[in-house]
Amino acid sequence: MAALERSFQLDQLLRKTMDVKGTVSQKWDLYLELSELTTSFDLSRESGTSLTSARTELKDFTEFKDWASSGGVIAKNVDIASFGEHGNGLRAESDINTNDVIIQVPTSCMLSTETASQGRLKKLAKSDTMLSQMPNVLLAVHLLSELQDGKSMWQSYIKTLPITFSVPLFYSKEEMKMLKGSPAYEESLTLFISVVRQYVYLQKALKDSDVQKQLGFSAEQFAFKDYKWAVAAVMTRQNRIPVGGTDGNPQYALCLIPYWDMLNHENGVVTSMHDCSLSHTEYKAMRSFKKGDQILMFYGARSNCDLLVHSGFVLEENPHDFLTIKLGVGKADPLSTLKTKLLEALSIPSSGEFTIGKSGELDPQLNAFIRINSLKKDELEHLLSNPNECAKLGRDDGIVNETNEINACLFLETRCKLLLRCYATSLEDDEKQLSTGGLSYNSQCAVLLRLQEKRMLRACLEVLAGRGLEEDL
Repeated sequence: MAALERSFQLDQLLRKTMDVKGTVSQKWDLYLELSELTTSFDLSRESGTSLTSARTELKDFTEFKDWASSGGVIAKNVDIASFGEHGNGLRAESDINTNDVIIQVPTSCMLSTETASQGRLKKLAKSDTMLSQMPNVLLAVHLLSELQDGKSMWQSYIKTLPITFSVPLFYSKEEMKMLKGSPAYEESLTLFISVVRQYVYLQKALKDSDVQKQLGFSAEQFAFKDYKWAVAAVMTRQNRIPVGGTDGNPQYALCLIPYWDMLNHENGVVTSMHDCSLSHTEYKAMRSFKKGDQILMFYGARSNCDLLVHSGFVLEENPHDFLTIKLGVGKADPLSTLKTKLLEALSIPSSGEFTIGKSGELDPQLNAFIRINSLKKDELEHLLSNPNECAKLGRDDGIVNETNEINACLFLETRCKLLLRCYATSLEDDEKQLSTGGLSYNSQCAVLLRLQEKRMLRACLEVLAGRGLEEDL
């Protein structure tokens, strides 16, 4: 009876996750329903245990450091330490200069899609539809398989991975609701729904005894919380590393890189590289660090939305921040065919995401889109017949004519104001919440994210007004 009930629950989950399209409100309702169903599914397991239930927060890293050293990892003048809300990181044991080599990790120590494809998951990695096409899922399953295997060469490394994560995939319902209005809200809901669908697929695959043998665990042992943990571990740590091929056509693998992945983020420059000839990844200090400092690394130019959804934090000062907004030519617009044709000629989507910069600046595609979307029929026909005149449309000063510029700015102004109203709070409310304090780390990140996004929208309104059209706007 229990097996039949679980099979029914899986079918119910699968049906609900087959289509993640729809409005944001519909995705929220589905997220709430799936949250309850997955919790119920986990509780219905007869064993009451799971692959990750026995894990505890690691305090002593001696075993890991010995394992890393024996595997050829070089970690110079550093030690592992706890840095509060930022989790574990690396601390300088002596003064470090810019460009000093701090860490070198051989490819042989990395847990990767390559090691999955060469180990006991070799058959599955090639034959299974999902695992062969989604390397991130393959790596997550590989991680769980090695976690379950007490003799795995990566046991010492896996023990260092966090018990939980601060990405929205782990948010409570109330914390998730705090993202409403932000692009991170829909992205996080869609991600959760996709993770549930992947989990159901894997649960069904585990009905095959051969699959169970390859993975090293059964469907009964495999809880949704296990898969969610593995997905978050991979999502927050994965890196794409060349593992073969030629200089002109390299082959890449997604990798988890022990020791190196303990480096937390700071704005700066990228100083990590993979040396194919030596087959290792190394990190050089991007600046000088004093003894006792946390050693930090630049994760790359990423928006706060991306950092939150995939890494679990938000920066108060992020020079690379930007906001994506969705725009499209109206389907009922009688000029939609002409507008779409002109946009396609410029390799600009007629419906898609566009970017507003940290200071409210419009990216070239957004500039061109709002101008083209506001053109009259004769203007569209003229530009389609004279493509050389289109190059200027993406520039701030690429005005077609005053009327078009006014209408284009009004269009975007209306959109920005609408987006500001989509948030449940005002910019001033967010500033007050952050200054008052008392927020959990996840809540603080959510409030800071939406505050920064509102500032970008307001800055964009100022940019539009500054185009010399103040009286019209």
